Order: sequence, then C-alpha cells, then structure tokens
Amino acid sequence: MNTADAVTPVVLQHAGVVTDGDQYVQSTATSDIALLDSLPKEQQELAVTMMLDQGRQWLVRALEATNPARDVADFKAFVATVAEAAKQKKLSEDIQMDAVEMVRRSERALGVAIRKGQEAGEITTKGNRENYGGPHHRQSLDKTLSSPTDFLPHGNDRMATYTMTDDVTDEQFESVLAEAKGEGNLSRSNVVRKIKNLQSFSEVQAEKWQQIADLANDRLTSSQIAKRVGMTEEGLRAGARRKGIVFPADEVLGKTKRINGLDVLERIVSSIEADESVLGLIEFESITPEQAAELLQRLTSPLRAINRMKNRLKEISGE
Repeated sequence: MNTADAVTPVVLQHAGVVTDGDQYVQSTATSDIALLDSLPKEQQELAVTMMLDQGRQWLVRALEATNPARDVADFKAFVATVAEAAKQKKLSEDIQMDAVEMVRRSERALGVAIRKGQEAGEITTKGNRENYGGPHHRQSLDKTLSSPTDFLPHGNDRMATYTMTDDVTDEQFESVLAEAKGEGNLSRSNVVRKIKNLQSFSEVQAEKWQQIADLANDRLTSSQIAKRVGMTEEGLRAGARRKGIVFPADEVLGKTKRINGLDVLERIVSSIEADESVLGLIEFESITPEQAAELLQRLTSPLRAINRMKNRLKEISGE
C-alpha cells in the first residue's frame, strides 16, 4: 500500500470531506492540527492538498444545496482551519497560498449564498427585517428567517464579503484572484482593494452602450458598430431596440438600394478625388506613432471596400 492510499481516506474523513466531495462535517483547528502533527512532513502536505482539492468540489455543490449559506459558512470555517494549520506547520509556500486562495473563494461563495437566500426570501434584508410590520410581525419573522449576521456577525467581514460579491462577475473575481496570487498576496484586504478598483459589470455595460449610441449618432451603421465593439449584428440590434438606440445610417443604407448604382459610385469616386487633392497638404511628421496606428486600423475596412469596388469595376470594364 502506498503512502497516499494509507493516509488520504483517514485524513479526508477526519477533515470533514469524504472522498466523493458530497458531504461535509465541520472540524476544529485543534483536531486538524493534532492530526497533522501525527504525520511526517510530506504526508502533511499531501493531506492538506487533498483537503483543498476535495474542498473545491464541495464548495461548488454547497452553492446548490437547500441551505447554501449555512453550508458555505461551515465550509468557510473549515477551510480557514486548514489554512491556519498549513501556516503553523510551515508547509510549502504553494500549499499555504492555495489554502488562502480557498479561504477567499469561500468568502465570496458565502456572499453569493446570502444574496441568493435574500432573493428567495429565506434570509432577511434590512428592509424586510425593519419594515415588515409591527413588533409581533418582526418577532415572528426573526424566528422563521435567517439573518446575514448569523453567518457574518462582524461588520467588517460583511463589508468585505459583499465587496467581493455584489456587482462582481465570476470572470472579474477570477482575474483579481490570479493577479493577487501572482503578487504573492492573497490577503483579503488586497483582494478587496483590487475589486474596488474594478469597474462594476453594470458600469462597463453602461459605457459600452453609450459608445454604441455615440457611434450611431456619428452615422456608423449597425454592422460597422458591431465590429468595433465586438458584438454580433443580431445581438447589437436586439440590445439597441431594448435601449431605444436607432441607427440612422441603416435607414439611409436601406434607401440607397433604390438609388441608381451609378449615382452611388459617382459620389464615392468624387469624394475620393476631392480627398486626394488635399493629401499633399498633410505634414506627416506631426503625426505620432499612436495616431498613425489608430488611423491605419480605421482605414483597414474602408480600403478593403474600395479595393472590392475597384476589382468589380475592372471585371465590368474587362481590364
């Protein structure tokens, strides 16, 4: 029997995580550290590593449980014990960092679970606790609903947890964790500070749609705008309808289908001829590399269109 086979099941069961990751029983710092004390150093590291691996699976399942806030709160206490044990036993820096990362994940998961409970009416909010009715109603309410303070009794903990939860996407949280881990500083204060510096998802979306509205007012078509902002044309138009954004250029483009094609080509060629006459007046030395790069990027699509027009005219002319 190898070392892993001999140690793993006992350690995981004692730590509260069975081998399939489906159940959890809170353990104590004293019992966990005592167990690790009885193992050689390499087996201590193996034990903690497997606790964390199983814990990651369990955390996903906990958020789908009937009472996720309670389950996640218990797990948060457990994984904090594991992180403290790894620190006290001076396990490898990587294992200590992984343990602290799991603590941060459990903190965010608890915030998510509390918010879900509040949306489901299972956990009180400030409003339904204070404004539900008279004192008898509030007394009844308190007996049937949990409170966020049941899981996060300290105000600082609640503020930090909600900062890592509210208006923060999974992608943003993962990005912040990766950055903090790369710095070797996964402290809660560092993670919270980085999240505060992020724009919320709603702010990002608001800026994006404002940009779309501005481009529409600048007479770009929905097709051109979709390419600029990295959206599909169908998704862009659907979102624009919900937000009341119209594309005047699309209406003009639709009308041009009834205009003589020769007239359209004449206008394009005349415009290019007019622009050609002023190109000689440009002092290219005054253009910065950044400005040049932006202009080149903007020219890419129009030049392709002009080349397509040129090739079609060549085909028609027989050249």
